[in-house]
Amino acid sequence: MKTQELEKGLDQELEKGLDQELEKGLDQELEKGLDQELEKGLDQELEKGLDQELEKGLDQELEKGLDQELEKGLDQELEKGLDQELEKGLDQELEKGLDQELEKGLDQELEKGLDQELEKGLDQELEKGWIRS
Repeated sequence: MKTQELEKGLDQELEKGLDQELEKGLDQELEKGLDQELEKGLDQELEKGLDQELEKGLDQELEKGLDQELEKGLDQELEKGLDQELEKGLDQELEKGLDQELEKGLDQELEKGLDQELEKGLDQELEKGWIRS
């Protein structure tokens, strides 16, 4: 009976030791698996966050670039429009000035011609009067 008792005790110890080793191995495997999953999850979250930040940054740069291009285009259009208006205004002023000068010159010529005609007519009338006297 002692042998049986001894054998039974050894079996229990062996079983208890195997259970502990198995449990310890399973715990390590479980912990290792959880660590890997956690690390994988963190990597994915980090990558997702970086992608979002990168996309956001690119969107902002694109928007900034488009705004600058739009502003540049509007500035050019405004400048072109102002140049055209200025040129149109200068042309009108020049034309108006030339018209005034031409009109003034024509008035002077007409007045001068009329004065000459009047003087000539008066001279003739005066001459006629002298001849008659």
